[in-house]
Amino acid sequence: MAQAGTAQADLHHGGQLRMLLSHLCRLKAGADARGQAPPASAAGRPASAAMGLKEEDLLDAAAISETLKCPVCFEVFDDPVFCGGRPCQHVFCRECAEKALRQTAQCPTCRAEVHGEDLQPHQAIRSLLDEMLTRCPRGCGWTGRRDARDAHVDNCPLAKLEAASAKLAQFADVSRQLSERDSRIAELEARVAEQDVQVVGVSRQLVAREVRIQELEAHVAKQDAALLMLRKRLAEVLGEDSCLVCPPDGYTDCQEESSMEQAEEMEQPEEMCCLEESRHAPDEAGGELWL
Repeated sequence: MAQAGTAQADLHHGGQLRMLLSHLCRLKAGADARGQAPPASAAGRPASAAMGLKEEDLLDAAAISETLKCPVCFEVFDDPVFCGGRPCQHVFCRECAEKALRQTAQCPTCRAEVHGEDLQPHQAIRSLLDEMLTRCPRGCGWTGRRDARDAHVDNCPLAKLEAASAKLAQFADVSRQLSERDSRIAELEARVAEQDVQVVGVSRQLVAREVRIQELEAHVAKQDAALLMLRKRLAEVLGEDSCLVCPPDGYTDCQEESSMEQAEEMEQPEEMCCLEESRHAPDEAGGELWL
């Protein structure tokens, strides 16, 4: 009897020691899970800081049994799996178990050898979780069974509103870019119009200068014609045979100026009369000689 009691006491103390070790393993695994960013799950869902189902998403979180919480993340199981084919058969969230097994091929609770292919879905716990009442994670006010939660999240009005808001933000950005482009186009058009005005002004100046050049050319031509006429009259007055249009050799500018002065004197009637009287004697009939 004494030996049986001693064996029972040793068994009791051994069980307490195993529980203590298990609790320490949970604390260490939980610290590791919180200290690092969780990877994506095998199903392709994005991982969150808390891999399980958060208590704020549950309608009555206080009524949830601790047996339905993951020993790694300490949240309600999300996609529960157990170590199939192993004696321990501890249950974890799939993401928590996969993350722990990537670090070491041991059960996070009892440190028994476990590999990724040993993880199997726990249908009994999943059924219990599916019956739990949850609320919409976006806060739209919806409540319902957990197995209907994913379908609601996909069609949540707030999700659609967020998507519409994102599109509106994109449209607003595009509208802003279009407005900036329109402003730039208007600025360029204003500059082009200003340059057109400058071009018109320069064109008018060029036309005015061309007209002035034509007027000056006409005036020069008129002066040349008058000068030619004066030279001819001067040649007639002086009785020269050579044409003054083409001056002979040795004809200087001073002679030309003298001829011009003489031509101007010829245009004055009184001086012309005096000049003719001094150069020509009266004829036999007593008359005067006029050109």
